[in-house]
Amino acid sequence: QNSLHELWALLNLLHPDWFPKSDAFDAAFQLVSGAAGKADPVQLMKAQRVLRPLMLRRLKVDVEKRLPPKLETKIMCPLTSCQAFWYKRLLLRGCRDALADLERDSQAQGVAVDAKKGSWKKLHSLLMQLRKCVNHPYLFEGADPTPGVTDDAFVEASGKLRMLDR
Repeated sequence: QNSLHELWALLNLLHPDWFPKSDAFDAAFQLVSGAAGKADPVQLMKAQRVLRPLMLRRLKVDVEKRLPPKLETKIMCPLTSCQAFWYKRLLLRGCRDALADLERDSQAQGVAVDAKKGSWKKLHSLLMQLRKCVNHPYLFEGADPTPGVTDDAFVEASGKLRMLDR
């Protein structure tokens, strides 16, 4: 997924005469060096220098001068009873375990806690599940009483959809 070889394939499609063989491209841009898996800054700069003429980056404000400034409005939508049920269930089930694991890891390692540890991953996963609950509770397996049917109950189950349906 999004590897340098895939980048070569796209570049070869656009400019087959500039990027004829993948072997030379792969050898020239070995951006990861060493066991730590860190990107080599020198190689990264070389890759950026080669790709800069092929990249076009424009902002809307630079292209279309007559666009008004973006206006952002936040609308607070209350949770429905179904959303509140799933939200509480997620918090009671996952939060206690994730926070306990996080505290245990921090006490074992002192102040510095590795972000790649399982406790941080559990906490991040819990946040993603809570986010999913806020979007719509039927995103959870078994939450939809009538799977495959889109009716008023589908709209009424989500605070956001209720607000949009008004």
